[in-house]
Order: sequence, then C-alpha cells, then structure tokens
Amino acid sequence: MHRRVLKDRYELQDPLGGGSASTTYLAQDSELGARCVVKELSVGEVVRGDRGTHSFDADDFTKLIELFKREARVLAHLDHPGIPRFIDHFSVASEDDTRLYTVQEYVQGETLEALVRNGRHFTEDEAVNICRRATAVLRYLHGRSPPLVHRDIKPSNVILDADGTVHLVDFGLVLNRVGGGELDGRTIVGTYGYMPIEQYEARAQPQSDFCALGMTLVYVLSHKEPTKISRRSMKLEFRSHVNVSEGFAQVLERMIEPAPEDRFASADELLDALDGASDVVVYQPQQVVAAAGSPVAVRVLFVGISAMLLVILAFLFLLAPA
Repeated sequence: MHRRVLKDRYELQDPLGGGSASTTYLAQDSELGARCVVKELSVGEVVRGDRGTHSFDADDFTKLIELFKREARVLAHLDHPGIPRFIDHFSVASEDDTRLYTVQEYVQGETLEALVRNGRHFTEDEAVNICRRATAVLRYLHGRSPPLVHRDIKPSNVILDADGTVHLVDFGLVLNRVGGGELDGRTIVGTYGYMPIEQYEARAQPQSDFCALGMTLVYVLSHKEPTKISRRSMKLEFRSHVNVSEGFAQVLERMIEPAPEDRFASADELLDALDGASDVVVYQPQQVVAAAGSPVAVRVLFVGISAMLLVILAFLFLLAPA
C-alpha cells in the first residue's frame, strides 16, 4: 500500500481520528527515527464549510494561514511533560486549497474516551489524580503571557499513559471561526457539552478550561455524556450519576458552574481545593444508633433519666398539699 510522505520526512501511517476538514495521522519521522502525530487541515474545507461552497473570500485563506502560523509559533515554545513536544509545522498549496500540517511527538497511551468506551471504571482517587495532573498542565498554560487557553478539553483530548501521566493534546491550532468576511481573532472552538457558555460568545478564558475539565471528569465517572444529564437553572445535576465523596463533588460542582466568575479563579486555587476535598464533612440529620456503653449511649441514657426525674418531680409537686 502506497503511503504519503510529507517533506521527504514524515510517512503517514494509520489515521487516528478526524473531522470534516482535518485528519490526524500516526506517522514515522525518518529524521528523528521515531513515531509522531501529524495533523492535516484543509483551509478550503474550513472556509467553504463556514461560508458556503462558493461564497467565501480568497482573503480568508491568507488570514487562516497567518493565524495558523502565529499559534504554531506559540506551541513551538511550550515545554511541559504533559504537552506532546512540538516538532514542525508547514503548509502545502494546490490550485484550490492549502493544507496545513502540525507535527508533534507521539504519546503512548489511551484517551479517556477510549478507556471509558472499553469499559474502564475509574475510582475517585484515579479521577482526582487525573484532575490534579491536568490542572498542573493548565497552570503552566495559563501562566504564559498572555495566558494560553486550551479551549477544547474533552475525553478524546486527554491521554493517560501507563504510569498515570496526563497529556493534553489537540490545541485546536486553526479551528477558529471564519465569519462576516473576516477571521475573528477571538476563539470560538470547543465541543458541545464540554465547552462553557462564554465560548459560544468568543470569550474563552482560563476558567473555561476548568469547566471543560470538570465536564470531562463527570463523563469519566458516570460514563454519560454531559448532554445526557439533566440541568436545573443551567447547572448540571451530576451527583446522582457519580459515586464520589462530598468534598470532591463540591470541587466538581464549582469547576462546572455556569458563570466563569463562580469557578476557581486559578489553577492553584483548584489544586488547593483538591488537597482539602477529603476534609469536607457532610452534615446529615442525627439518627443515632449507639452501641451500648459508648459515649453517645451514655449521654442518651443520662438525658433520658434526667427527663424522667423532672416529670416525676413535677407530678409530686402537683400532688403536694397547698
């Protein structure tokens, strides 16, 4: 079978996934002698899909390519063990299209989506570990100047390797909306059910990533897409679908608050909340079933006897001659 080779270096092998305008391939890098991941995106398909088959302006090509190059330069400077190393970016032009390519290192592991679909059930401790490690990556991204927002955290974009390390992938390099004859500099990328309301208004911010991560954890713990879980006053009613402690449930609840200002203000605040989640005590109405001889049983007995004595004294007082 003939395999495509890009730049006389990257041999495309098996497709790993894709959409209407992009495809991600497992590839072999002949220069480094290692496997890599190549993402191919058709500029023409993005523009045509947004504007209509024959109604787009040719300038959209240039704008989209410039945006791609700018974001590729940002990714080229990222260095974190939870982010696949950026290797290369380039474009290939034809008569009616330009295809954009990004190349990153290949991470050995499985996505959370694949693990859940294959029947894996995660414990609360495992979910907390995923949350903690993913938040550490977000702390690095949000700490850039200006902050870099992932914008598309979801189960298929979180890879868990054999030693439990979490990797965030697919930064949506060029998945920006083309509209009104110009390419808006604000980002409207994301996945329905995982991205928060503000992303629909092109107002992605660091708190948007916390919401998407929270929704991802709900999916991991419940095996249900967020869109399949009911809402009340815009809040996801996930508690009956997961088996977690009250402390972690409260963390998840705050992560996915509808309003970004009600979520955690920073990754550090979220990490602190995870550290303190096990200390949360749930208030429940007292239904004491005490063992004989326990301190609670002794107090109950004492209170009961005291009450009986008071009743007897009151009765004797009423019987006493005036």
